[in-house]
Amino acid sequence: MSSRLWIGLPILLVAFMCLAAQDAEFTVKLDVTLVTLQAEVFDATGRPVLDLNKDDFLIYDNGQPQVLQHFEPIEAPYSVLGLYDCTGTMRDHWPFVTAATTRFVTMLRPQDRVSVAEFGTNLQTLLDWTPRNQWNSNLDIRTDLSVCADTDFFGSMAIASSRLQRISGRTGAVVFTDGVQERMRTKPVVVGGVRLQRFSNSSEDEDFQEALQVVRSGKTPFYFVAISTDLNPAAADDILHQTTYYSPLVLYNMQQVRSRIEQFAEASGGRVVYPQKHSDYIPLFEQIGRELGASYSLGYTPPVAEPGVTRRIEVRTRREGLRVRQSRQTYGGGQ
Repeated sequence: MSSRLWIGLPILLVAFMCLAAQDAEFTVKLDVTLVTLQAEVFDATGRPVLDLNKDDFLIYDNGQPQVLQHFEPIEAPYSVLGLYDCTGTMRDHWPFVTAATTRFVTMLRPQDRVSVAEFGTNLQTLLDWTPRNQWNSNLDIRTDLSVCADTDFFGSMAIASSRLQRISGRTGAVVFTDGVQERMRTKPVVVGGVRLQRFSNSSEDEDFQEALQVVRSGKTPFYFVAISTDLNPAAADDILHQTTYYSPLVLYNMQQVRSRIEQFAEASGGRVVYPQKHSDYIPLFEQIGRELGASYSLGYTPPVAEPGVTRRIEVRTRREGLRVRQSRQTYGGGQ
């Protein structure tokens, strides 16, 4: 990603602690009309249970039973969009990502279909909707197109959500990115008498909030394969260019970037995985494909909640001895 986004200054760790204490991440309110999530169900031996229907599920919001208003069974087909960040140093990952994508598609069912797009300033479709069994493993991810010259990560997620909203049936999105937004909003701070610029909190970032609202109001769970975050940092010269180490301010900015990725995932009912090395790509993509192929889609209208309060979701089954794994455990509050 563009090195202009990263401000590498030799600041002492105590300065970073002051930065964090000055302005903790503000709580984000989620105004949702329907809380959606995916649920996998397993028997006592760990095998997926694939024959449940709507009446087999119970759903609770902060311990209170809710009416299950949306339900899609296991066999309902998915339209899955693969979204790939094609900007900056993301290009170095393509040989590994293309192999992982092919393995991901093999985890989908015959009734599923897939589309692939890359994004930078906008979305560029590389493969239109194609049945899973017609997948072309020689898909060429282009990095020399004008769309890859800059990054509008927020806008691209909003566009993808809007497009998927128009598709009937179940949809899913798998996004490979480092989550950096070109010209991300910054704010001045003063630490130890030194005036600095750092990324704004997500609650103060209007561009992000607009995109988040679009993703939140959509029906598509977004699964992110996030790289080069503060949880799985790359080598400094891979993404920072002008620095030789991760300064406290750079780490703070990376945390702000990761927070936005996680909020997109949480608001949509998806989740984020953090590969530590290239060899993690294939098993993580496989894992997401396996989850989609064995998931029930659930949704309910939540009760009116106090703004900024995180609420807990619990899914149970009426059948005894079954274990449920949910794509999300909470909604509301902040990251």
